[in-house]
Amino acid sequence: MTVTVQTVGRRIRERAYGWGQGKYQYQRPFEKSPAGGHNWLEGEIAFLKPYDQFNQEDLETLIQPCEGKKYGYLPPKATGHPVIILRRLSETSTHVLVVPVSAYRSDASNNFLPPWKQRFHECKRPEDFRAFGTCERPNNQYPPLFLENNLQMPKPRASWVWVQSGWVVPLTVIGYFDKSNEILRMRANSLADLRAHMRAKCKRWKECEWKLEDHERVATGVGPTPPTEKANWRPNGQPQPKPTTTTTKSISWTQRAASPGGAAPTATSTWQTPAASCRQAHLTEASWRQSGGW
Repeated sequence: MTVTVQTVGRRIRERAYGWGQGKYQYQRPFEKSPAGGHNWLEGEIAFLKPYDQFNQEDLETLIQPCEGKKYGYLPPKATGHPVIILRRLSETSTHVLVVPVSAYRSDASNNFLPPWKQRFHECKRPEDFRAFGTCERPNNQYPPLFLENNLQMPKPRASWVWVQSGWVVPLTVIGYFDKSNEILRMRANSLADLRAHMRAKCKRWKECEWKLEDHERVATGVGPTPPTEKANWRPNGQPQPKPTTTTTKSISWTQRAASPGGAAPTATSTWQTPAASCRQAHLTEASWRQSGGW
C-alpha cells in the first residue's frame, strides 16, 4: 500500500475528530464542499458540519440562543452527523431540508441498544424512530430504510432517524459524508415513505416547508411567503379551530309553550374550540330535556 501525504493527512484528521467514539465527526475539507462542485440531490446522505466549523453568519442564524430559550433554531447536538437531504426545491436552492442519522451511542459495548430503550431517550416515542437496514425497529408499523445499490450505512446496526428532527439549513453548513467511498443515496421508495411519515407525524414539518419556500422566494427575488396560511397554523400541525355554528331543532307550538318563557332557542354563530362546542351542545340538550323539550 502506497502511503501518500493525503493518506497521512486523512489519518491525522480521523484521529482528531475521534472516529470510533460513537459519533460521526469527519468530513472533507471545506474547499470540497457543495460550493466546490457537487449539486446535492434529494435522498443523498450528506454531512452536517460540527457547529464550531460554521461561519459567523450561520452561527448567529442557527446556533445562537434566542431570547428566553436554551438553544437557537438548530440544537448543537444535531450537528456533526450525517443527514438525509429530504427536500431541495431547485438546483439553485441555497437551503435544504435535512434530518440527521445517528447511532445514539449504540455500539457493541451495549449490544447495539436502540435509542427508545435508553434512559436518555426514554421520553421519545418509539414509533418516532426509523431504522436503516438491519437495525432494530420499535415495531413492524414502518419498514426499514434502504440505500440504493444494496449499500449500507457505515454503522449498519446503529443508524436511526428520529422523525421529529427536521431542519432547514443553508448549503454552507453541508459537507461530504466521507465514511463511505461514494455519496450514499436512499432508495426512492424509502425516501418517499420517510417523507410521508414525517409529513404526518413531525410537529415541525409544516414550519420547515414554509422556511424552505421562504428562502427560495427570497433567493429568486419574489419575497417571503404571504402570512395568510401561517396565521391559521399551530406548532402541533393542527389548523386553528374555525367558527362553529350550534343550531337547535325546530319544535312544535306545544313544546314551545311547555318550555321556560315560551320561547325556543335560536341559532347562534360563535368562535369556539371543538371541545367548548361539544360542552355547549351537551348543556343545551340537557337543559331542554329537563324542561320537557325534544
